[in-house]
Amino acid sequence: MNNVRVVVSLGTYHLPFDRLVDWVDSWAAANPDVPVLLQHGVSKRAAHTANVEMIPHDELIELYTRAQVLVLQGGAGGVMDATSIGVVPLVVPRVPHLGEVIDDHQVQFATLLQEFGLVHLAQTEETLHHLLTLALSGELCTTRQGEHPVEGVQTMLSRLQALPPAALIGRPRWRRRLRRVGALVPRRHATRGRRITASESPGGSSPLHSRLTM
Repeated sequence: MNNVRVVVSLGTYHLPFDRLVDWVDSWAAANPDVPVLLQHGVSKRAAHTANVEMIPHDELIELYTRAQVLVLQGGAGGVMDATSIGVVPLVVPRVPHLGEVIDDHQVQFATLLQEFGLVHLAQTEETLHHLLTLALSGELCTTRQGEHPVEGVQTMLSRLQALPPAALIGRPRWRRRLRRVGALVPRRHATRGRRITASESPGGSSPLHSRLTM
């Protein structure tokens, strides 16, 4: 699917996130001219997108780079991967009262990253649809512009230390990824505004294509 414009990744979490699937599906139904790829994990498939259950990490990063808009759950792994390549994703955090996650750490984490300008936070269907429309029209920045001060990364690390114990699962991974982002901060990303074309991909197309279903 070399013409993918919107990539949605629900990660590998063991609980379903069908709410985000429904939000994306309703937007895709209203915008049939925009190719959308959904990596749904254990969640249900969408009716109006291409669907794939899991994607190898290296292929996922390629898709992050190629897509015009990236939509993620609020987990640290995907968000930090996006940040490390200069992508500003739209993030929808899972919430515990709907059985999507065990606590509210995704809300806290995504809110913190929005304060630093690293994500666009959507906590309602209307907000997500609005942000998708703005991003595809070019009115919302989806790549990091200019330079971020290193102090911002250090401040974020300090703020993460203040999160409740239940939210600290995977903290070493968060810290490693944030440090990688910190190492990139003084430089401008070569990937900003760049899209990988089919001719640049090995063999001209991705093996992901064979796993896609509608």
